[in-house]
Amino acid sequence: MIVDEDFAKIIFELAGNLNSTGQLKQALNYLQQAKVIFENLNNINFLLCLERIGIIYTNLGDVKNGLEALKSYQILAKEACELNPNNNKDLKYFMAYSLEKMGNI
Repeated sequence: MIVDEDFAKIIFELAGNLNSTGQLKQALNYLQQAKVIFENLNNINFLLCLERIGIIYTNLGDVKNGLEALKSYQILAKEACELNPNNNKDLKYFMAYSLEKMGNI
C-alpha cells in the first residue's frame, strides 16, 4: 500500500464524493485505505476517517461496526483534545456530530 499523505488526502476526498452520491461501499473502501495511511503517518486525519467510517457503516445498516468505529473515534478524539486543548475546535465539532449520530442509531 502507498504510504503518502497526498495520496491519502486524494482518496479521502474521493470517498467524500462517493458518499455524497450514495456509493457507500466504495466510499467505505477508500476511507479505510486513507485511515490506514493517515494512521501510519501519525496524521490526525485518521480520526476523521474513523468517524466517517462509523457513519457509513450505520447508513449501510451495519450498526455493530458503525458504533464500534464511532466509539473508537470518540475515545481517541477526546484524548487528542486533552493533549492539545488550544487547537481543537474542529475536533470538538466532529465529536459532537458523531455523538449525535450515535444517539440516532
